[in-house]
Amino acid sequence: IDWACSGKNILYILPTFSLKTQFVQERIDKSVMYTKLYHDFIDRNAEKLAESTSMKQFGNGTIVFSGSNTPTAFVSFPADKCIVDELDECSEEYLPMLSERQSASTDKSTIKVGNPTIIGYGIENEYMNSDRKQWMIKHDCGNYFTPDFFKNVVVEVEKGVWVLRDKEYTGNNQIKAICSKCGKPFDRYSKGKW
Repeated sequence: IDWACSGKNILYILPTFSLKTQFVQERIDKSVMYTKLYHDFIDRNAEKLAESTSMKQFGNGTIVFSGSNTPTAFVSFPADKCIVDELDECSEEYLPMLSERQSASTDKSTIKVGNPTIIGYGIENEYMNSDRKQWMIKHDCGNYFTPDFFKNVVVEVEKGVWVLRDKEYTGNNQIKAICSKCGKPFDRYSKGKW
């Protein structure tokens, strides 16, 4: 959404077209509804926004959501940024066309995410052929680390039993991520480095 707010066109690919509607309603629409910045931005610009489960406009940028099994977005939308979600579950037929969608962009990038399913295939293959960098942040205590749900949000107290590390969570506030070295909260959105 931030890229779109700054004028970029984003092509967001999900495994299937039918999954797209559920994803947009659950993840995108709720994010917009519960994030004051996005909600206010839409209110200020409501008269010019595209609004559907296939297309959302934020400022001068647009996000098009499509299934990997649907050719329409792969032949008609000029993109700056492409995001492929759950790469291993996507149809491979149209994915090679992503680079053509970005051919006119001066600020292009492609992000592929997912859970590995087969060694040497899909996201695992992409990772092995990358520079394998990891995002790291520095906590006030000096600890550099890659945020990890199972190290910074929950802890296993017995086999299969997980509890929150945030002892101040009440159910009415946001769960804080906790530094595994010093035990104090950290801002998971803080600046970091690869």
